[in-house]
Amino acid sequence: MQGLTLVGLDRKIISSDTEKEFWHPPLEGYLKYNIDGASKGNSGIAGYGGVLRNAEGSIVFIFHCHLGTATNNMAELMAMEQCLDLLKQNNCLNVMIEANLELIINSVQKIHNGTVLDKVSKHWNLIRVFQIIQSHLQGLRTISFHHVRIKANKLVIFWPTKESATQRTMC
Repeated sequence: MQGLTLVGLDRKIISSDTEKEFWHPPLEGYLKYNIDGASKGNSGIAGYGGVLRNAEGSIVFIFHCHLGTATNNMAELMAMEQCLDLLKQNNCLNVMIEANLELIINSVQKIHNGTVLDKVSKHWNLIRVFQIIQSHLQGLRTISFHHVRIKANKLVIFWPTKESATQRTMC
């Protein structure tokens, strides 16, 4: 994995289409991961990343990775796999994951609910990643998946003042 950065933090569950347009912090006591993957062309140069924020909207953790050549779906799926791996490694609870590719959100939600992998995808290269995702989901409690529009999945950074700049652990 490339570009693992520890920096520092989300409130309301997304439900309506209007609310999917903007990023909202999670409920108190929850964390929110926004993840995204992209490729230039399909297949093309690809990468993924994610940002974890708390109920105050402060950044807790950021990750990113260059994949080489991959499809957009594979980049999104790899972002999800990396996100779940980090959550499992750090024993995180009460996490919302948001992504703008509904196909990936729906597929991972099905796996989380116990759907057999061959019913989720017929593509062998995606099935391999879904198997890893399935293993990461075992033991992760209180996790939810939400589809949002691209606008709500963007990272906008506000530079902290000296008084608010503190280093934090991931969970």
